[in-house]
Parts: sequence; structure tokens; C-alpha cells
Amino acid sequence: MRSSRAREIGGLRAERERQERERAIWAATLDETLAATDSARLESVRASSVLRSVQRELRRERDKLAAGERALVAAVARAKEIEEQLQPLRALEKTLAEQDALLAAAQDRVKQLASEVAKATEAAAEQEANLKPQLAALQARLAALKATGVAIADVEAKLGAAAEALAPPATPAPETKPNPAKKD
Repeated sequence: MRSSRAREIGGLRAERERQERERAIWAATLDETLAATDSARLESVRASSVLRSVQRELRRERDKLAAGERALVAAVARAKEIEEQLQPLRALEKTLAEQDALLAAAQDRVKQLASEVAKATEAAAEQEANLKPQLAALQARLAALKATGVAIADVEAKLGAAAEALAPPATPAPETKPNPAKKD
């Protein structure tokens, strides 16, 4: 029995050593786990702090984004208002451009007509130069014809006076009685 007892004691000792080793391992594991837990808690606190900071920054960015969106909506509305206000101005601008084109065309036409007037004036001056001697000759002829007309009228007057003086006296015409058979 001794040997079985010794074996039993040896088995118990081996068991105890194994349990001691396990306990040492568990104690080391526990220390490591506690250290890791403390480290994880610190990391969790840091991560929580970073998360809160990031969430605050995210809220600020969302607020900025919302403000930007509101500003964009307001800017789009204002752009539409400005576009509506610009429509009559664009129409006016188009009208002014058309009037400018018409004015330029009119100015070109005025230049063309001025050139034509200058040519016509030059031609008229040439014709006047050519016709002045003819006009002077015609005026001289008219004056001569007027003088001749006056002489002819004078001769006719003298002829009329001579014809009166030479004509026999006029005899009165017999009176005619109205015919009673004719009625108006």
C-alpha cells in the first residue's frame, strides 16, 4: 500500500504542481487581462472622447452644410429673380442693337445719298455752266420777241384805228317782230 499511497501522493503532487502551474498561468493571464482591460478602458475613454469630438465636428459640418444649402437655395432664387429682371434689359439690348444696326445702315445710306447729291450738284453745275450761255441767248431772244410783240401790238392798234377811220358808217339792222306762232 505504500507504493499505491506513494503513487497516489506522487499523483497528487503532480496534480498539485499542474494546478500550481495552471494557477500561475491563470494569474499571469489575469494580470495580462486586467492590464489589457485597463488599457482597453483607457483606449475606450480615448475613443469615446475622439468619437464625441468627431460627432461634434460632424454636427458642425452638417450645420455648415445645411447653412450652405440654404444659402444655395436663396442664391438660386435670387438668380431666378435677377434672370427675370434681366429679360426686359436683354430685350432692350436687342432693340438697341437693332437700332444701332438701322442707324449704321441709315448713316451708310446718308453717305451714299451725300455722294449722289455731290455728283448731282457737280452735274448741275456743269449743266448750269453749259446752259447759262443758252439762257442768256434765250433771254435776249425773249426780250427781242417782247419788243417785237410790243411793236406788233402797236402796229395792230394803228391798223385798228385806221380801219375804224376808213370803215363806212354802220347801218342799223332792221328790227324783227316776234312770231306769234312760236311759243317758248
